[in-house]
Amino acid sequence: MADVDVGTFQGCYVCGSDNPAGLRLVFREGPGGGSRAEYVARPEHAGWPGVIHGGLLFTLMDEAVAWACRLAGLRCVTAKA
Repeated sequence: MADVDVGTFQGCYVCGSDNPAGLRLVFREGPGGGSRAEYVARPEHAGWPGVIHGGLLFTLMDEAVAWACRLAGLRCVTAKA
């Protein structure tokens, strides 16, 4: 699995390396396609004690889908038609 150059996404909350408040995840192609990244939730990301906040969880899933599209050579955004 090769690292992906995030290029202009350096300020991204999830994958940007220049966002001081960001998560700084590195997404790679997963086995059999898709995307994967590893993240250990910090205490400030809890919704309830010991439980990751649902909004952050969905942010992570949204980013993973976007990276899966990018790794497949597609351009995608989350939108409503």
